[in-house]
Amino acid sequence: MTELNNDFLMRLMRAVDAGLVTHRHYMPWCDAIIEVEDDPPYWMLELTVTENPSQAVTILTQAAHGNFQEVWRPGDYGDFWIGCLFLRYQCREISWATFLRQAGEYADASGAGWECEEFYELLNHYELAEFSRSLEETQAAYFQEKFVEDVEEAASFYEPFEQAFRSARSGET
Repeated sequence: MTELNNDFLMRLMRAVDAGLVTHRHYMPWCDAIIEVEDDPPYWMLELTVTENPSQAVTILTQAAHGNFQEVWRPGDYGDFWIGCLFLRYQCREISWATFLRQAGEYADASGAGWECEEFYELLNHYELAEFSRSLEETQAAYFQEKFVEDVEEAASFYEPFEQAFRSARSGET
């Protein structure tokens, strides 16, 4: 089982905040752990009944601040958030223009490893090219290459939540 430490909580908070992990993912994931744990963490009990992403982010942030002694800086997870957002693009949940706009806004506000201007420059070129599919593919490949570690980290982190979602969905009638 994954160690439920401060780093995990911050990554889960960022994945929820980016919209990659939704209540349809974290609720069955929490439920599966609660079923086998004698004393699950309180934040998990709260999360399993919370559908609102803003409330889930608050629960996870409070748990990270209140339950562990580890030191963390919010900016440390900016590239992870952008990796989560890129996975949403890869799944065709959001458009390339939406990805670039949101990543630029987030980079501007969070101090992520990328400068917001780089996202905005890519977006400007994409808009001027009238949303050319070939330019989108070129830009996405460029991003994937430069952010490969963050995208892979986000994908690896997302996997157990995606499995929980699929298990829960296959159990529905």
